[in-house]
Amino acid sequence: MRSHAWQFVKRLLGREAGSHTSPVSSMRSFWGLMRAYWLSERWREAWGLTFAILVLTALTAQASVWFAVTSGELINRIAYFHHPATPTTPMALLTTAATLAAIAIMRDVCFTAVRHFFSTTLHRKWRAWLDRRFNEALLDSNHTHFHLLQMGSDASGSAVPAPDNIDQRVQESIKGMTGGAIGLGMGIAGVVLSLGFVGSKLIEMSSDVRGFEFLGSYGSACLAFVAVAIYVAAQHRHCRQAWWGSPAPVGTHAMGGGKLPHRIERTPPPQLPCRRPPWREGPECPQRAPVSRH
Repeated sequence: MRSHAWQFVKRLLGREAGSHTSPVSSMRSFWGLMRAYWLSERWREAWGLTFAILVLTALTAQASVWFAVTSGELINRIAYFHHPATPTTPMALLTTAATLAAIAIMRDVCFTAVRHFFSTTLHRKWRAWLDRRFNEALLDSNHTHFHLLQMGSDASGSAVPAPDNIDQRVQESIKGMTGGAIGLGMGIAGVVLSLGFVGSKLIEMSSDVRGFEFLGSYGSACLAFVAVAIYVAAQHRHCRQAWWGSPAPVGTHAMGGGKLPHRIERTPPPQLPCRRPPWREGPECPQRAPVSRH
């Protein structure tokens, strides 16, 4: 069965010796499958949607920085509202609050929602293009689909059932692959752009720190970067312990003794009571005293 399945994959991808070129012969590797749509005749729409998603991701990351800065400014204005020397006026407080609300609405409605529309459009078009190419490979002159349905036995003579709905299985695989790839790409782009924007803002607002004069005006920024690195390393260590186990007791965090589960204790399911009448005994039911019926 495995040999016949491998023969089908080679026939589908056009790898058999002397076979004609399959529509998906250039997708035999991971990167070949990933970049096929961007190097095809639909490259304009592919790159256009990708560029739009990257721009909206950058705007979303920048809006998050604006939101954090404006939120800090609003907190400062609230703190200085009754200050005797430099009190905050109600108009300035309302202006800052309105600016914060406008940034939140612009980020969630104008940037995030529109990026979701473009990413969904890219997902749909990429799926349609791959579905069409694989359907052409299945229904080409090599009769791949026909040969697949005619597989009745393997080399040892054992019966091999033909797979059903091969086109649906291919489309479901394409759906999962394209959705996961787009989500992963958007996540990586968001993290990299956020690091760039947040790091530039930290460097812009950096100042001297007592005891770290050798860092100059970048003292607070360097301490912030070190704190972020320690936090990420601690979270990575905690995730590894949660998934692969750790010498720490179950249910106790290795740092600080917090109640965070490291491993899930599997308990056997509870024993259900026998549903047979008590006067009918069987091998599944415990012995019970007969009940008198009057």
